[in-house]
Amino acid sequence: MRRVVLVHADALLDRAALRAALPAAWGGALAAGPGGSPDEWASAYRQIQDDWDSYWVDLDLSGDDSLAQWREGRWRVVRGLFRLAGRAAPPVEQIPRYLDVFPREVGRSCPAWGAGALEALGQLAGQGFAVALLAPYTASALLWGMLDAEDRQGSVRRVLGPDELGQVGLEGIAPAHLARLAGADPAETVHITRPDDLFTQIKPHHYQQEEP
Repeated sequence: MRRVVLVHADALLDRAALRAALPAAWGGALAAGPGGSPDEWASAYRQIQDDWDSYWVDLDLSGDDSLAQWREGRWRVVRGLFRLAGRAAPPVEQIPRYLDVFPREVGRSCPAWGAGALEALGQLAGQGFAVALLAPYTASALLWGMLDAEDRQGSVRRVLGPDELGQVGLEGIAPAHLARLAGADPAETVHITRPDDLFTQIKPHHYQQEEP
């Protein structure tokens, strides 16, 4: 079995760049879907960003049903987008479309990788390591879309977002379980949580095995 590098998304992403890119990315995706002006949708998303906490204030993302709460918050954001754009909200039957499919389209318009992150992923894959991304607060589809845009989806075997983890965050999840979710043997998995670790541990002989 190939050794697996499990990289936390925060070691790869530029969160400020992602926040800046999301309005236009959602605008383009929604204009191509339900229709309308990309600028209109983007303006609606910026209004939501400015009032972000109000969509989540009564939701508990740390409880046993954190995944359901997270999806409810994201669905509120979608409904808010439609309301602010002056459109009727989509029916609940379309929740999978907007929470699971659209984020990949959105991600394709979000150039928000940190400096050198994609090159590092490519080097790891080129050295024979299987790479998995860990994104406990971010929809995996968004990251797949970002990888699509750079034609780097082949460098990553899995992305573990809340849907794949079964919860929001990593509370109570052992590193060994994370490795298994990534399809790896815990004894053959390296966990990277900081950018510095990603860039200083590219060469195989620099890796140090963490406790499973």
